[in-house]
Amino acid sequence: MHENSVKTFLVTGGSGFIGQHLVNKLVSNGHHVIVVDNHLTSVPGASSSSVRLIEKNISDLDIDDLPPLDGIYHLASIAAPRLFREHPMMVIHPNVHGTELMTKLAELNDCRLVYTSSSETYGSAGDSTFLQSMKETHPALHILLSDKSPYSSAKVLGEEIIRAAFEGGVDACAIRLFNVYGSNMDPTLQGRGRVIPNFQNALMNGHSIPIEGDGSQSRTFTWIEDAIDALIEIMKFENQLPVVMNLGSEETVTILELANMMAKILDVKPEFEYSNRLSGDPDWRRPDCSLLRNTIGWAPNTSIEIGLQKLLQVNEEINT
Repeated sequence: MHENSVKTFLVTGGSGFIGQHLVNKLVSNGHHVIVVDNHLTSVPGASSSSVRLIEKNISDLDIDDLPPLDGIYHLASIAAPRLFREHPMMVIHPNVHGTELMTKLAELNDCRLVYTSSSETYGSAGDSTFLQSMKETHPALHILLSDKSPYSSAKVLGEEIIRAAFEGGVDACAIRLFNVYGSNMDPTLQGRGRVIPNFQNALMNGHSIPIEGDGSQSRTFTWIEDAIDALIEIMKFENQLPVVMNLGSEETVTILELANMMAKILDVKPEFEYSNRLSGDPDWRRPDCSLLRNTIGWAPNTSIEIGLQKLLQVNEEINT
């Protein structure tokens, strides 16, 4: 099908943070989108004649009820660490049963399947003193039956399902996302969500910033628009994709540095409330994205400081 023709895409988890941004981009590019979402941790996006919403668990989807598809983005999953132990089956089912169903659907439609995996597949990542980048083949170190293991194990198994489908001739690829952030994150989670919205909520409401451990653990954060650009280009890429690729920023920041950076942008003197880290929480993560860069020519354009300025200034305008 010609690149500029109208296409129909399925986006599972399309009402979530990344999903809504992706759906909006696909619609703005002139395409039709079918969203499947159970709204456990999300709310429906704005209605549109180009978007059809199916409100159910992805593993319960009747694929015979769908029109022909030109591509599938499989994003459905709980992504907030504080919920992994509360809803383990709602983490496992979309990443395992849902991924298997999506591979069958991709084979049926002879279309590309892009599965959003996670940096959590690397587990606790090993000794933080090395701080090397993680290639796709980087060894993983998983603490079994930890607070985070329902999610990390489900993502690992999801990748294995993608690999099995790939080796069976399905056009499927797993994309390991590294901490994507931006506007409209975790609107229903009220402090049990991810680190940036948690810090943002605390700073904008005059509360202490919740820090797990001493805040020395380091991460990289990827601006949402950069991530969406990559996902669009991955789907458009005309040649065969690798079975798995990292997608993220390679700029590291400690959690304490992140908190202070956000406080400085908002001109707030931060206070901190320290608590124990979740078991299985890594000391560091930093992707090597050279495979993605060499495949589709993508690299992030937005530094963490610029991204936070965009995020916090937008939210200040909303609240004034």
